[in-house]
Amino acid sequence: MTDFQKYQERLEYIEYLAQRRSTGTSKILAQKLGISISTVKRMIRYLKQKGVKIKFDKLQQTYFIDN
Repeated sequence: MTDFQKYQERLEYIEYLAQRRSTGTSKILAQKLGISISTVKRMIRYLKQKGVKIKFDKLQQTYFIDN
């Protein structure tokens, strides 16, 4: 598997978890994916640039997709 494929899979997994409001914080998400917190934040920014309406719920401490 190439790095690009792995990156794409991680992006899809972040979207999947966000749809279910089960990403947790950036730190928890980084641990789930085995990557750094800064990489998680970069990936979230990338999803937003692609038009995904991903936001962070401070009360529930998780990312979610805002439909």
